[in-house]
Amino acid sequence: MPIRISIFGIILLLFFNLSYGNEVIVSENSEIIEPPLFGIVIKGDNLIINPNLDDIFAKKNLSSFLKPQTLAIITSIHKNLPYVYLETDTVKGWFNQNFIQILTPSDFDKISNLEKILLTRSLKIENVTYPPATKLPLLSETKKSFKVLIATKEVFIEKEILKNYATRPLSPEFSNIKKLTKIFNKKPYVWANSESGWDCSGLIQDLFSFLNISLPRNSFDQINYVDAIDVTELSLKEREKILRQSKPYFTLLYFPGHIMIYTGKKGKDYFSFQALSKIDNKKYGYVGFFPLKKTGLLKKITKIGYISLNNGQGKKFSYLKYKKEDL
Repeated sequence: MPIRISIFGIILLLFFNLSYGNEVIVSENSEIIEPPLFGIVIKGDNLIINPNLDDIFAKKNLSSFLKPQTLAIITSIHKNLPYVYLETDTVKGWFNQNFIQILTPSDFDKISNLEKILLTRSLKIENVTYPPATKLPLLSETKKSFKVLIATKEVFIEKEILKNYATRPLSPEFSNIKKLTKIFNKKPYVWANSESGWDCSGLIQDLFSFLNISLPRNSFDQINYVDAIDVTELSLKEREKILRQSKPYFTLLYFPGHIMIYTGKKGKDYFSFQALSKIDNKKYGYVGFFPLKKTGLLKKITKIGYISLNNGQGKKFSYLKYKKEDL
């Protein structure tokens, strides 16, 4: 049976939110909504950090991509632009109000407490693209399909999703997470995520969501959310020794602005799985497996972190004020 989460509990989670990228700007041209409204995303789009810029869609003003069917609490509305300020359980920012549907408190509570399945490949439902790792509320299940509840602009609809397009959350085992990398491998690197691409921390958050492991949205908070050791002053040989003792696929490697997953040793090199934009001046621009020594990444690493298989119970998000940027 799913664990019941009350609306009050969801609101409490918002106090632990952190924006992705720079701090979100609360506009002077906004009006606070009291009491806040409950909503659900009906079309995926990126959050906006500062609605006051001339070019609000500039790359550095884009925040995390919200997948369809993401629940949110709406706290403000912009007076001049079609944007509302909303908060989810991991991010907050300005979002296109045309892509969100208002829910009654009872509907919000109902969807919160339904079990979820996760898409393993991109899917179009009612002309809306649902990327991999999208969570959908589960109503029932047959041998070949899942019946899910989908919120649209007007009504709720029920849809059958074939099981080769989705999965229930998987157990946190080496074999499962290794298979899950195939969903993302060779996909394009996209700052702040999109319908078809990922950045470094977005990839890690989505990958571990399949194992029912919840992580924050940006690299700085991810490495500070898990048990981590500082390796800044260690030699390359000392770092290699630590990696040999670390569990592949459940070990995070971090340096300021970037994060990746350690996947084990092959030959004389150590490998990682990551969404990589560039290393120094060399551009990559895709998700894949990259050697750590050959690329020079090993010498850049400042922290090595370990994913807790009890889903980080008892841990909280970091509150440090830090300019958070992911490569």
